[in-house]
Amino acid sequence: MDMELDIEMDRDWSVSVVASASPGPTAALSRVADRVMSLMAAHGASDVVVSQDESSLGVRFTVGAARASQAVEAAAALWGSVAEAAGIGTWPVVRAEAATYEQLEREHRARKLPALVGVAEV
Repeated sequence: MDMELDIEMDRDWSVSVVASASPGPTAALSRVADRVMSLMAAHGASDVVVSQDESSLGVRFTVGAARASQAVEAAAALWGSVAEAAGIGTWPVVRAEAATYEQLEREHRARKLPALVGVAEV
């Protein structure tokens, strides 16, 4: 009797978490971004990218999980620990998303601009 097992295998997800920053000087936010990067590394996160603008701080990193929802849950837990340690635990998360690297590659290829682009084409 052959039975198929419904086993979900872990895969790599690129997860993005964006938090709304408290108002303050850009230099202070830059120091927070540096601290977040250090803490993410200390927690063993891989492929970490930290970005910032005047009103938010974003972190993108890799999470292993079977489903996107599990990847986001794991990312939220890691973000909670890092945010608390960085002193920004009260900053609300305004966006969290997960995509496979295959999906990101497909999106990247779909947006590719022609080799020669002028202002009129952009």
